[in-house]
Amino acid sequence: MLFVDGVTEPVDFEASFNKQYVKQKLGNGLVRIWHDVQARISAYLLGSNLALYKFDEFLQILGIVHRCVLWRTHCNI
Repeated sequence: MLFVDGVTEPVDFEASFNKQYVKQKLGNGLVRIWHDVQARISAYLLGSNLALYKFDEFLQILGIVHRCVLWRTHCNI
């Protein structure tokens, strides 16, 4: 183990590397999840006739899409 600033805090490079590796894997997974969600929503919206939905149902669909966009923004994808 090495010490930061030569004295105070011990640094464990293996633990730091493992933590960075896990963050990178999770980040890549979020991108894949987002692309999957986006593809499914796009296929659903393009394949359905939105004119057949009642106004309230259409608003629910827009709300779901909006939450997905907010999730994407929150996750910095």
